[in-house]
Amino acid sequence: MVTRPGTRDEIDEFANAIGEWLLTQQFGSIKPLAFRHRFGFSDEDDGLKPYVVIELLVTDPPPPPSREELQRMKTREELAAALTWPLEDWKAVFEAAQAKGKELGPPSGVLAYWPVDVRMFAEREVERDDFPG
Repeated sequence: MVTRPGTRDEIDEFANAIGEWLLTQQFGSIKPLAFRHRFGFSDEDDGLKPYVVIELLVTDPPPPPSREELQRMKTREELAAALTWPLEDWKAVFEAAQAKGKELGPPSGVLAYWPVDVRMFAEREVERDDFPG
């Protein structure tokens, strides 16, 4: 069965609703400040299927541990985790966006099981002017 893809306006409305909602939330150490959206594409057996990618400008991660603490870390994973947001906070952002997307009901043609993905950018990493609002 072929479904009619959602119009660009329907998909923009869906993405904006999720982004605007995320701006009203706080996820532990992560506070969304601004967003923009674009398409991502999943390679399915019957062709590319679109989903919405919400790019969030968020507060900077917590300050890194001291040099001494960093030197005591044994693995790259441990070091990487210490230099970014807590994994639980990141998961909370992603899961909340997924839940909101499913609650709103994705437009026709957008992946129902994966309607939205999230990419986060710390304030110190990007220009604020790159994000609307």
